[in-house]
Amino acid sequence: MTGELQPGFAGCWDKEGKGFCNPDHLTHIDCHLRHKGKHNGIDSFMCCCTGNRCNKNLIQNATLMTPTPSTSTETTLMTELPKHPESKTLQYSIPPVICSIFVVIALLYFWKRHKQRIPSGHPLIPYQPPTPIITKPLQWDRVVNVGQFGCVWKATYNNNEVAVKIIQAHEKSSWITEKTMYQYNLVHDNILKFYSAEKRLSDSNMIQYWIVTQYHANGSLADYLSGNTLDWTLMLQLAISMTQGIAYLHEEIMTETIRKPIIAHRDIKSRNVLVRDNLTCCISDFGSACQFSENTDKEEIKGQVGTKRYMAPEVLEGAVAFQTESYKKH
Repeated sequence: MTGELQPGFAGCWDKEGKGFCNPDHLTHIDCHLRHKGKHNGIDSFMCCCTGNRCNKNLIQNATLMTPTPSTSTETTLMTELPKHPESKTLQYSIPPVICSIFVVIALLYFWKRHKQRIPSGHPLIPYQPPTPIITKPLQWDRVVNVGQFGCVWKATYNNNEVAVKIIQAHEKSSWITEKTMYQYNLVHDNILKFYSAEKRLSDSNMIQYWIVTQYHANGSLADYLSGNTLDWTLMLQLAISMTQGIAYLHEEIMTETIRKPIIAHRDIKSRNVLVRDNLTCCISDFGSACQFSENTDKEEIKGQVGTKRYMAPEVLEGAVAFQTESYKKH
């Protein structure tokens, strides 16, 4: 032992203080210092005795003052942990709770970021029929389809059932393309009948773009196939009528009254084919279509357009040259 011992506390303890002393030590009349641990890196010692001013003379015993595993603070703490199983419960339960809180905060953050990406005032589903700039005899019925572009309403126009596709402003290019294709006077039994393409304002003064066409109660070919069983004859009827519509689009018609170029739909799928009342098909949705004529810039024609899972492998690989002759071979 080196250094001089400096007493920190001395005197008599009350009954509550006796809890710090071993009962066996309280029978001693001499005060033998014992090692109690470390405080701020400094060894601390303590003695307990019984009698008047028994702690006046401190007896330093090297054996009793040597640190032992039972008196070290670190060992004591380690040996006491098993006595409190609730400490282990807290140890393993708090980290998952903290992680869950961080996950919730992250989800809320990305959800708010996603909402900010949607243009304000451009709801995907109009809950009320929009008010047109020019009054038309349109009587709104219900929403029959909802897609990425917007939604389709069933309505009545001049005593005829019509479908009104309402395209949001950020999909304007799709509306321009579809309107352009219909302006080539696409008149065929297997092409969706077109009535009008109009620019309107909603009740909240937001621009909307309309495509008004004939309404077909059977819905898309995908809807019809999911709810009906086809025999061989009906399957051929649907397939042949659909190919007749595609063949008409790929045909170039140049007469004194009709000037229709070759048109490539570029997004043929069961959702873009409607089933008529006579159970034949008609092609719809020309938002991804393009036309081929002498003035067409080949650089503007992109082959990889439409829904990827419906594209042919050679289209996905870019191995097809999209030229006029490719669509004449039908």
